[in-house]
Amino acid sequence: LACRTTTCAMKICILAFAFLYSGFAFKFHVTPEVAKIWDDFIDPFREECRAEAGLDEEVAKWALLKMDFPENDAFMRFCGCLWSRLGLYNMDTNEINVDTVVEKLHGFTMENAVECNDRYKNASKNEKAFLVGTCVIRKMSL
Repeated sequence: LACRTTTCAMKICILAFAFLYSGFAFKFHVTPEVAKIWDDFIDPFREECRAEAGLDEEVAKWALLKMDFPENDAFMRFCGCLWSRLGLYNMDTNEINVDTVVEKLHGFTMENAVECNDRYKNASKNEKAFLVGTCVIRKMSL
């Protein structure tokens, strides 16, 4: 199919940029109440983990409340640090404590946590906390 009009070409460009952007961030749909509960839960370690990860202050402040997670190394280090400090993840063994995740993270079910943990069992350090967390949140968003 050839695109013979400027409007058609513009639509293709817009779709391409939208697709490209979707590869760099995860955006989820959970209730504002759940997002606030999670945000309050991480608050004691937010600044410490933000500094350790080298993450932008605004991203650390708003990621959970806006449910907009950048897919980059700094944010993954931030997630790994938070999950470690909160007892959800052991950085030394690269293991997720599924029981603790379900107990402490409002809305996470054992079924989803186990399935997502199994799916990303070979993920690298820090990336694992990010991937398991976003996997469960994605399942909650359906």
